[in-house]
Amino acid sequence: MKSINISVVIPTHKRPKLLKRAIQSVLEQTLRPIEIIVVDDAGSAESLEAVKSFNTDLIKYEHNTVGQGASSSRNLGASLANGGFIAFLDDDDKWLPLKLEKQVTLIKQLDLDACFSQIQIKYENTELSYSTKASMPVDPLVSILQENYIGATISAVVKKSVFQTLEGFDLEYKAREEYDLWIRIISNGFNVGIVEEPLAVSYRSLENRSRISANIDNYVTAIDRLNKKHKAIVGSQLSEKQKTVRTKMQYEFLAAQAASIGLRKASVNYYAKSLLTIPNLKSCIGLVVSAISPTLLIKIRSRL
Repeated sequence: MKSINISVVIPTHKRPKLLKRAIQSVLEQTLRPIEIIVVDDAGSAESLEAVKSFNTDLIKYEHNTVGQGASSSRNLGASLANGGFIAFLDDDDKWLPLKLEKQVTLIKQLDLDACFSQIQIKYENTELSYSTKASMPVDPLVSILQENYIGATISAVVKKSVFQTLEGFDLEYKAREEYDLWIRIISNGFNVGIVEEPLAVSYRSLENRSRISANIDNYVTAIDRLNKKHKAIVGSQLSEKQKTVRTKMQYEFLAAQAASIGLRKASVNYYAKSLLTIPNLKSCIGLVVSAISPTLLIKIRSRL
């Protein structure tokens, strides 16, 4: 296989200090990308200064004048990329130093079109953290139709030609746009792999829960769109039992999102729906614990 060149795309919106942390984590990679494309949907002078402070031609700054959010900025950044592969990083997260090196190694070994990794979830100003359990299933298509076993965008390294063929992120989504893209990548027969260790860090907060209940509505709307958009392939690829598992996983996802922003009533409601779909111990524990304290769910998970 030819050498692999990676372009990094970082969407940003008025968070210059966090942006600098994200950029620094890319510059500290043991395998450096050929460019870092920062796409600012606010046209912030502070963000531009943050980019200039690194004093390197490796970083390119682009103002997204359309301003349709992170997915729009990711798509714009990808269209400007010169690398054969595109890696995505959010401005409030970071990568661990070996991320790109380990993913490129797996891409070469397995001739992958897209490569992902596990992610460390870290709660700021606390000792709470845990890692996602992303791993390659026996049947990637069936598994991705049931749930997003891959995870968030910050772990992704995707071949540019694949991203372009699929027309990038669907801007109709206000949430779960990454899950929609993973479904399209796998259902179109592209080869994916996962480095089964955490190589990226996603920061969250128990104190500053700026995401309000309307975001839960965004997730509900996104799930409805996923169900409609992928109805045909879900119908042809999943058994009735697998479809039921899919519904249960959607309720568990909504319950976990509600718990993460302290919405006790919503979390309990979605865990209850999960239990009614397929009774199991996990949902039962989730319901009981979220009724006591949604934050307690996070604390328990960090200790598992």
